[in-house]
Amino acid sequence: MTCDERADAIFLLACDELAPDERDELRAHIADGCPRCLGALAEAQAVVARLALGAVEPVEPPESVRRSLASRIALESRMSELPPAPRARGRLARTAFAAGLAAIVAAGVTALATRNRVVHAEREAQTRHAALEVIGSPYMRAIRLSGPALGFQGNGHLYWDYHSGGCYLRATEVQRPGPGKVYVLWFTDSDGAPLRAGTLSVSPDGEATLLTAMPRQIDTTGPVSVTVETSGAVERPSANPVLHGEMQDF
Repeated sequence: MTCDERADAIFLLACDELAPDERDELRAHIADGCPRCLGALAEAQAVVARLALGAVEPVEPPESVRRSLASRIALESRMSELPPAPRARGRLARTAFAAGLAAIVAAGVTALATRNRVVHAEREAQTRHAALEVIGSPYMRAIRLSGPALGFQGNGHLYWDYHSGGCYLRATEVQRPGPGKVYVLWFTDSDGAPLRAGTLSVSPDGEATLLTAMPRQIDTTGPVSVTVETSGAVERPSANPVLHGEMQDF
């Protein structure tokens, strides 16, 4: 299958509507670093994000709902003119207030959840677009990563655009670091001291990614490593690498 033939499937992948076998085949193809399909996926996710945002427009209620609501308002207006017992009135007010508050909260939660999904999709699309710029740069160098963090069929690469300084790490079939643990990427400076580059994000299906900038003091012939740490803010590695590569190998 060519990249042109994958166009429709990429859009369905962005909508999470692809059959499992087709989804796995397409993800494997993109995982190999195809810049064309990675760019197409970023564009598709941006389109889906805009569609989701448009989906929250107000909906015109049916006429039957209007009539029912008008009748209810008229009935409650007439009831409010009657002198209810003090306790009953208090209970009614509290019940009405609670019901109204619950409706407002439910509507707010739904709108917020939808908006959060849109923001997340837009942010993810922007990240993939930036990653594509690194991978598609004529100055890009790829560094292969290996180590015990990868599963049986896992693979990892670090893509470095030495012109812009952009750096994108992507690995598949990665074992999750465990509760309270994170994966941290390290480079070294010219004196061999460690340079922390960032914390990897690991998805539920084992895809680990990190988009960052290459430290200025980096030794361009030194090692690249990933360690398991209790915090992404540690100054030095505290464990042996679970992923490793050599800058001089590119």
